[in-house]
Amino acid sequence: MSTYIISKTFAARRQRRLKRAYLQCDRQAVWFRIGLGRETFRDELS
Repeated sequence: MSTYIISKTFAARRQRRLKRAYLQCDRQAVWFRIGLGRETFRDELS
């Protein structure tokens, strides 16, 4: 029974770490897209 609980918490912890990494990558992708949009906008202005 205790091993089941331990494995469950370990799986939850791994899931949380994966989720955090995914969110971080997503945020970087969003900032990258914003940066690209800003670059094209600057090109259109000049």
